[in-house]
Amino acid sequence: MDSAKGIKTQISGTALEQLDSDDVPNRYSIRVRGEERVLVCSESPTISVRVERGLSVSAGATLKAPSGTIYLDGAAQGGPFLNTGKDILNLDHHEGCVRAFTVATCEQAMIVVRRGLDLQRRDWVIWTNEPDLDTVLAIWVLLNHLKLNDPDPEIRTRLMPLVRLEGAIDAHGLEMQELCGFPPEVQTSTFEKLETLRSREVELKKEGRWREIDFLEYTADILRAIDAMIFSPHHFEEAVNVEELARAEIGDNHLAIVCRSGMGIYELEPHLRRLHGKRLGVIILQKGPHTYTLRQVNPFLPATHFGFRKITLERPLRLNFQASPERIGRIEEERGFQALAQSKKKGAAGAKEQAE
Repeated sequence: MDSAKGIKTQISGTALEQLDSDDVPNRYSIRVRGEERVLVCSESPTISVRVERGLSVSAGATLKAPSGTIYLDGAAQGGPFLNTGKDILNLDHHEGCVRAFTVATCEQAMIVVRRGLDLQRRDWVIWTNEPDLDTVLAIWVLLNHLKLNDPDPEIRTRLMPLVRLEGAIDAHGLEMQELCGFPPEVQTSTFEKLETLRSREVELKKEGRWREIDFLEYTADILRAIDAMIFSPHHFEEAVNVEELARAEIGDNHLAIVCRSGMGIYELEPHLRRLHGKRLGVIILQKGPHTYTLRQVNPFLPATHFGFRKITLERPLRLNFQASPERIGRIEEERGFQALAQSKKKGAAGAKEQAE
Protein backbone atom coordinates (compact mmCIF):
# COMPACT_ATOMS: atom_id res chain seq x y z
CA MET A 1 0.00 0.00 0.00
CA ASP A 2 2.79 2.43 0.85
CA SER A 3 4.49 1.84 -2.49
CA ALA A 4 1.24 2.56 -4.28
CA LYS A 5 0.91 5.90 -2.50
CA GLY A 6 4.48 6.79 -3.40
CA ILE A 7 3.90 6.04 -7.06
CA LYS A 8 0.79 8.21 -7.14
CA THR A 9 2.80 11.11 -5.72
CA GLN A 10 5.62 10.74 -8.24
CA ILE A 11 3.34 10.66 -11.28
CA SER A 12 1.09 13.52 -10.15
CA GLY A 13 0.87 16.30 -12.67
CA THR A 14 0.08 13.99 -15.59
CA ALA A 15 -2.92 14.61 -17.79
CA LEU A 16 -4.88 12.13 -15.72
CA GLU A 17 -4.62 14.26 -12.59
CA GLN A 18 -6.25 17.16 -14.43
CA LEU A 19 -9.50 15.16 -14.71
CA ASP A 20 -10.22 15.42 -10.99
CA SER A 21 -13.37 17.46 -10.44
CA ASP A 22 -14.99 18.58 -7.20
CA ASP A 23 -18.30 18.83 -9.05
CA VAL A 24 -18.46 15.06 -9.62
CA PRO A 25 -18.91 13.06 -6.39
CA ASN A 26 -16.50 10.31 -5.44
CA ARG A 27 -18.68 7.22 -5.81
CA TYR A 28 -15.99 4.54 -5.49
CA SER A 29 -14.45 3.21 -2.30
CA ILE A 30 -12.46 0.25 -0.98
CA ARG A 31 -14.18 -1.83 1.70
CA VAL A 32 -13.00 -4.73 3.83
CA ARG A 33 -15.36 -7.70 3.86
CA GLY A 34 -14.12 -10.46 6.08
CA GLU A 35 -10.46 -10.81 5.20
CA GLU A 36 -10.82 -9.47 1.66
CA ARG A 37 -10.72 -5.98 0.17
CA VAL A 38 -13.29 -5.10 -2.48
CA LEU A 39 -14.11 -2.06 -4.58
CA VAL A 40 -17.70 -0.83 -4.46
CA CYS A 41 -19.75 1.93 -6.07
CA SER A 42 -22.35 3.82 -4.04
CA GLU A 43 -24.84 3.55 -6.91
CA SER A 44 -24.37 -0.21 -7.43
CA PRO A 45 -24.59 -1.75 -3.95
CA THR A 46 -25.22 -5.26 -5.36
CA ILE A 47 -21.82 -5.40 -7.11
CA SER A 48 -18.33 -5.74 -5.65
CA VAL A 49 -15.03 -5.86 -7.54
CA ARG A 50 -12.02 -8.05 -6.73
CA VAL A 51 -8.66 -7.61 -8.44
CA GLU A 52 -6.39 -10.59 -7.73
CA ARG A 53 -3.00 -10.35 -9.35
CA GLY A 54 -2.25 -13.36 -11.58
CA LEU A 55 -5.72 -14.91 -11.19
CA SER A 56 -6.46 -17.57 -13.83
CA VAL A 57 -9.39 -19.87 -13.01
CA SER A 58 -9.55 -23.09 -15.03
CA ALA A 59 -12.43 -23.61 -17.44
CA GLY A 60 -13.77 -26.45 -15.29
CA ALA A 61 -13.62 -24.42 -12.09
CA THR A 62 -15.58 -21.56 -13.63
CA LEU A 63 -18.58 -23.84 -14.03
CA LYS A 64 -18.47 -24.55 -10.28
CA ALA A 65 -18.14 -20.89 -9.30
CA PRO A 66 -20.74 -19.39 -6.94
CA SER A 67 -23.79 -17.89 -8.59
CA GLY A 68 -23.36 -14.20 -9.28
CA THR A 69 -19.75 -14.46 -10.50
CA ILE A 70 -18.44 -12.36 -13.39
CA TYR A 71 -14.94 -12.99 -14.75
CA LEU A 72 -13.27 -10.32 -16.88
CA ASP A 73 -10.52 -10.34 -19.48
CA GLY A 74 -8.45 -13.44 -18.73
CA ALA A 75 -9.39 -14.00 -15.08
CA ALA A 76 -10.96 -17.30 -16.25
CA GLN A 77 -9.67 -19.68 -18.88
CA GLY A 78 -11.78 -20.81 -21.81
CA GLY A 79 -13.97 -18.80 -24.12
CA PRO A 80 -16.53 -16.16 -23.24
CA PHE A 81 -19.84 -17.51 -21.96
CA LEU A 82 -23.05 -16.58 -20.19
CA ASN A 83 -24.59 -19.20 -17.91
CA THR A 84 -28.07 -17.85 -17.21
CA GLY A 85 -29.00 -20.83 -15.05
CA LYS A 86 -26.27 -20.14 -12.48
CA ASP A 87 -25.68 -16.45 -13.23
CA ILE A 88 -22.01 -16.92 -14.16
CA LEU A 89 -20.37 -14.85 -16.91
CA ASN A 90 -16.98 -14.86 -18.52
CA LEU A 91 -16.41 -11.72 -20.59
CA ASP A 92 -13.19 -12.31 -22.47
CA HIS A 93 -11.69 -12.28 -25.97
CA HIS A 94 -8.37 -14.07 -25.48
CA GLU A 95 -9.02 -17.82 -25.27
CA GLY A 96 -11.58 -20.23 -26.66
CA CYS A 97 -12.73 -17.85 -29.38
CA VAL A 98 -11.71 -16.48 -32.77
CA ARG A 99 -10.17 -13.22 -31.57
CA ALA A 100 -10.51 -11.48 -34.93
CA PHE A 101 -14.28 -11.95 -34.72
CA THR A 102 -14.76 -11.33 -30.99
CA VAL A 103 -15.33 -7.89 -29.47
CA ALA A 104 -13.23 -6.76 -26.52
CA THR A 105 -14.26 -7.16 -22.88
CA CYS A 106 -15.56 -3.61 -22.43
CA GLU A 107 -17.83 -4.01 -25.48
CA GLN A 108 -19.10 -7.37 -24.21
CA ALA A 109 -19.98 -5.69 -20.90
CA MET A 110 -21.92 -2.98 -22.72
CA ILE A 111 -23.81 -5.58 -24.76
CA VAL A 112 -24.94 -7.66 -21.75
CA VAL A 113 -26.00 -4.52 -19.86
CA ARG A 114 -27.99 -3.14 -22.79
CA ARG A 115 -29.46 -6.56 -23.56
CA GLY A 116 -31.04 -6.66 -20.11
CA LEU A 117 -28.70 -8.43 -17.69
CA ASP A 118 -30.37 -7.79 -14.32
CA LEU A 119 -27.66 -6.73 -11.90
CA GLN A 120 -30.11 -5.80 -9.14
CA ARG A 121 -31.85 -9.11 -8.46
CA ARG A 122 -28.87 -10.65 -6.66
CA ASP A 123 -25.37 -9.83 -5.39
CA TRP A 124 -22.53 -10.09 -7.92
CA VAL A 125 -18.75 -10.34 -7.61
CA ILE A 126 -16.56 -9.16 -10.50
CA TRP A 127 -13.17 -10.91 -10.71
CA THR A 128 -10.22 -9.66 -12.70
CA ASN A 129 -6.45 -10.13 -12.57
CA GLU A 130 -5.17 -6.83 -13.94
CA PRO A 131 -6.72 -3.36 -14.34
CA ASP A 132 -5.76 -2.53 -17.92
CA LEU A 133 -8.00 0.01 -19.66
CA ASP A 134 -10.20 -2.55 -21.43
CA THR A 135 -10.92 -4.20 -18.07
CA VAL A 136 -11.53 -0.96 -16.15
CA LEU A 137 -13.93 0.28 -18.83
CA ALA A 138 -15.83 -3.02 -18.51
CA ILE A 139 -15.99 -2.53 -14.73
CA TRP A 140 -17.26 1.03 -15.22
CA VAL A 141 -20.00 -0.20 -17.55
CA LEU A 142 -21.19 -2.88 -15.10
CA LEU A 143 -21.12 -0.55 -12.09
CA ASN A 144 -23.04 2.12 -14.01
CA HIS A 145 -25.69 -0.19 -15.47
CA LEU A 146 -28.55 1.94 -14.12
CA LYS A 147 -27.34 5.12 -15.79
CA LEU A 148 -26.55 3.30 -19.03
CA ASN A 149 -30.09 1.93 -19.20
CA ASP A 150 -31.69 5.31 -18.59
CA PRO A 151 -34.23 6.29 -21.29
CA ASP A 152 -32.19 9.46 -21.86
CA PRO A 153 -29.29 8.36 -24.12
CA GLU A 154 -26.94 11.18 -23.07
CA ILE A 155 -24.60 9.02 -20.94
CA ARG A 156 -24.49 6.25 -23.53
CA THR A 157 -23.73 8.79 -26.25
CA ARG A 158 -20.77 10.13 -24.27
CA LEU A 159 -19.41 6.72 -23.32
CA MET A 160 -19.80 4.66 -26.49
CA PRO A 161 -16.97 6.27 -28.50
CA LEU A 162 -14.55 5.38 -25.68
CA VAL A 163 -15.82 1.79 -25.48
CA ARG A 164 -15.88 1.28 -29.24
CA LEU A 165 -12.41 2.69 -29.91
CA GLU A 166 -10.78 0.97 -26.93
CA GLY A 167 -12.44 -2.26 -28.00
CA ALA A 168 -11.06 -1.99 -31.54
CA ILE A 169 -7.56 -1.13 -30.34
CA ASP A 170 -7.44 -3.83 -27.65
CA ALA A 171 -8.79 -6.54 -29.94
CA HIS A 172 -7.12 -5.63 -33.24
CA GLY A 173 -4.34 -3.11 -32.60
CA LEU A 174 -3.78 0.60 -33.20
CA GLU A 175 -3.74 0.20 -36.96
CA MET A 176 -7.39 -0.94 -36.99
CA GLN A 177 -8.91 2.18 -35.41
CA GLU A 178 -10.75 2.97 -38.64
CA LEU A 179 -13.05 0.00 -38.00
CA CYS A 180 -14.99 2.31 -35.68
CA GLY A 181 -16.06 4.48 -38.62
CA PHE A 182 -15.80 7.71 -36.62
CA PRO A 183 -15.53 11.13 -38.27
CA PRO A 184 -11.92 12.38 -38.06
CA GLU A 185 -12.62 14.90 -35.29
CA VAL A 186 -14.42 12.29 -33.13
CA GLN A 187 -11.63 9.78 -33.77
CA THR A 188 -8.96 12.27 -32.67
CA SER A 189 -10.75 13.53 -29.54
CA THR A 190 -11.69 10.01 -28.41
CA PHE A 191 -8.15 8.70 -28.92
CA GLU A 192 -6.79 11.60 -26.84
CA LYS A 193 -9.15 10.70 -24.00
CA LEU A 194 -8.06 7.07 -24.09
CA GLU A 195 -4.42 8.11 -24.04
CA THR A 196 -5.12 10.26 -20.99
CA LEU A 197 -6.78 7.36 -19.20
CA ARG A 198 -3.93 5.02 -20.17
CA SER A 199 -1.11 7.48 -19.32
CA ARG A 200 -0.59 6.29 -15.75
CA GLU A 201 -0.53 2.63 -16.79
CA VAL A 202 2.01 3.34 -19.54
CA GLU A 203 4.25 5.31 -17.19
CA LEU A 204 4.18 2.67 -14.45
CA LYS A 205 4.96 -0.13 -16.88
CA LYS A 206 7.81 1.87 -18.42
CA GLU A 207 9.34 2.34 -14.97
CA GLY A 208 8.83 -1.35 -14.09
CA ARG A 209 6.49 -0.62 -11.17
CA TRP A 210 3.16 -1.75 -12.58
CA ARG A 211 3.25 -4.98 -10.55
CA GLU A 212 4.02 -3.11 -7.32
CA ILE A 213 0.98 -0.88 -7.12
CA ASP A 214 -2.30 -1.42 -5.28
CA PHE A 215 -4.50 -2.60 -8.16
CA LEU A 216 -7.76 -1.80 -6.34
CA GLU A 217 -6.73 1.77 -5.59
CA TYR A 218 -5.54 2.21 -9.16
CA THR A 219 -8.86 0.88 -10.50
CA ALA A 220 -10.81 3.30 -8.32
CA ASP A 221 -8.68 6.21 -9.60
CA ILE A 222 -9.33 5.34 -13.26
CA LEU A 223 -13.05 4.88 -12.59
CA ARG A 224 -13.14 8.39 -11.09
CA ALA A 225 -11.27 9.74 -14.12
CA ILE A 226 -13.87 8.18 -16.44
CA ASP A 227 -16.60 9.77 -14.32
CA ALA A 228 -14.97 13.16 -14.83
CA MET A 229 -14.99 12.61 -18.60
CA ILE A 230 -18.57 11.34 -18.84
CA PHE A 231 -20.54 13.22 -16.21
CA SER A 232 -21.38 16.85 -15.65
CA PRO A 233 -22.51 18.43 -12.37
CA HIS A 234 -26.18 18.32 -13.43
CA HIS A 235 -26.08 14.53 -13.48
CA PHE A 236 -25.77 14.57 -9.68
CA GLU A 237 -28.13 17.42 -8.78
CA GLU A 238 -30.56 14.94 -7.22
CA ALA A 239 -27.88 12.73 -5.69
CA VAL A 240 -28.72 11.36 -2.25
CA ASN A 241 -26.12 11.11 0.50
CA VAL A 242 -26.73 7.73 2.09
CA GLU A 243 -24.30 5.36 3.81
CA GLU A 244 -25.16 1.68 3.81
CA LEU A 245 -24.14 0.24 7.17
CA ALA A 246 -25.29 -3.36 6.77
CA ARG A 247 -27.64 -5.60 4.84
CA ALA A 248 -29.29 -8.96 5.35
CA GLU A 249 -31.28 -11.28 3.11
CA ILE A 250 -34.80 -11.95 4.34
CA GLY A 251 -37.48 -14.12 2.84
CA ASP A 252 -37.30 -15.07 -0.81
CA ASN A 253 -34.38 -12.96 -2.10
CA HIS A 254 -35.40 -9.75 -0.33
CA LEU A 255 -33.11 -7.36 1.52
CA ALA A 256 -33.19 -5.50 4.79
CA ILE A 257 -30.96 -2.43 4.38
CA VAL A 258 -29.50 -0.67 7.41
CA CYS A 259 -28.35 2.81 6.45
CA ARG A 260 -27.59 6.32 7.69
CA SER A 261 -28.69 9.54 5.98
CA GLY A 262 -29.79 13.07 6.71
CA MET A 263 -33.04 12.37 4.89
CA GLY A 264 -36.23 10.94 6.34
CA ILE A 265 -37.13 7.31 5.74
CA TYR A 266 -39.94 8.17 3.30
CA GLU A 267 -37.68 10.50 1.30
CA LEU A 268 -35.00 7.81 1.22
CA GLU A 269 -37.27 5.04 -0.03
CA PRO A 270 -37.36 6.05 -3.76
CA HIS A 271 -33.56 6.23 -3.85
CA LEU A 272 -33.13 2.77 -2.31
CA ARG A 273 -35.82 1.36 -4.60
CA ARG A 274 -33.84 2.64 -7.57
CA LEU A 275 -30.67 0.93 -6.35
CA HIS A 276 -32.14 -2.38 -5.17
CA GLY A 277 -35.24 -2.73 -7.32
CA LYS A 278 -37.74 -5.39 -6.26
CA ARG A 279 -35.34 -6.91 -3.73
CA LEU A 280 -35.84 -4.05 -1.26
CA GLY A 281 -37.94 -5.42 1.59
CA VAL A 282 -37.15 -3.40 4.71
CA ILE A 283 -35.40 -0.09 5.40
CA ILE A 284 -33.76 0.40 8.80
CA LEU A 285 -32.62 4.02 9.12
CA GLN A 286 -30.25 5.02 11.90
CA LYS A 287 -31.44 8.22 13.57
CA GLY A 288 -29.04 8.23 16.50
CA PRO A 289 -26.39 6.10 18.20
CA HIS A 290 -29.06 3.71 19.54
CA THR A 291 -32.16 4.78 17.63
CA TYR A 292 -33.48 3.28 14.40
CA THR A 293 -36.59 3.77 12.29
CA LEU A 294 -37.93 0.71 10.47
CA ARG A 295 -40.14 0.68 7.40
CA GLN A 296 -41.49 -2.42 5.70
CA VAL A 297 -41.33 -1.58 1.99
CA ASN A 298 -42.64 -4.89 0.71
CA PRO A 299 -46.11 -5.44 2.27
CA PHE A 300 -46.13 -9.14 1.34
CA LEU A 301 -43.20 -10.19 3.50
CA PRO A 302 -44.37 -12.80 6.07
CA ALA A 303 -44.80 -11.54 9.62
CA THR A 304 -42.32 -14.20 10.81
CA HIS A 305 -39.52 -12.09 9.35
CA PHE A 306 -40.20 -9.42 11.98
CA GLY A 307 -40.05 -11.51 15.15
CA PHE A 308 -37.72 -10.32 17.89
CA ARG A 309 -35.32 -12.63 19.75
CA LYS A 310 -34.26 -9.89 22.14
CA ILE A 311 -35.54 -6.43 23.05
CA THR A 312 -33.24 -4.11 24.96
CA LEU A 313 -34.76 -1.08 26.67
CA GLU A 314 -32.18 1.69 26.58
CA ARG A 315 -34.29 3.75 29.08
CA PRO A 316 -36.27 1.16 31.12
CA LEU A 317 -39.43 2.03 33.02
CA ARG A 318 -38.77 3.04 36.62
CA LEU A 319 -41.24 1.50 39.12
CA ASN A 320 -42.13 3.47 42.26
CA PHE A 321 -42.39 1.30 45.42
CA GLN A 322 -43.24 2.76 48.86
CA ALA A 323 -44.34 0.90 52.03
CA SER A 324 -46.08 3.87 53.68
CA PRO A 325 -49.37 3.54 55.70
CA GLU A 326 -51.17 5.38 52.92
CA ARG A 327 -50.00 2.90 50.29
CA ILE A 328 -50.88 -0.08 52.53
CA GLY A 329 -54.36 1.37 52.99
CA ARG A 330 -54.81 1.59 49.21
CA ILE A 331 -54.06 -2.11 48.92
CA GLU A 332 -57.00 -2.97 51.18
CA GLU A 333 -59.28 -1.07 48.76
CA GLU A 334 -58.17 -3.10 45.75
CA ARG A 335 -60.76 -5.67 44.60
CA GLY A 336 -58.07 -8.24 43.92
CA PHE A 337 -56.82 -7.96 47.52
CA GLN A 338 -60.36 -8.13 48.92
CA ALA A 339 -61.03 -11.26 46.90
CA LEU A 340 -58.20 -13.02 48.70
CA ALA A 341 -60.27 -12.91 51.90
CA GLN A 342 -63.27 -14.59 50.28
CA SER A 343 -63.50 -18.39 50.31
CA LYS A 344 -64.16 -20.25 47.11
CA LYS A 345 -65.96 -22.97 49.07
CA LYS A 346 -69.72 -22.93 49.19
CA GLY A 347 -72.23 -23.20 52.00
CA ALA A 348 -71.32 -23.80 55.67
CA ALA A 349 -67.75 -24.79 54.81
CA GLY A 350 -67.17 -21.47 53.08
CA ALA A 351 -68.66 -19.45 56.00
CA LYS A 352 -66.48 -21.37 58.47
CA GLU A 353 -63.29 -20.67 56.43
CA GLN A 354 -63.98 -16.92 56.19
CA ALA A 355 -64.68 -16.76 59.99
CA GLU A 356 -61.33 -18.32 60.68
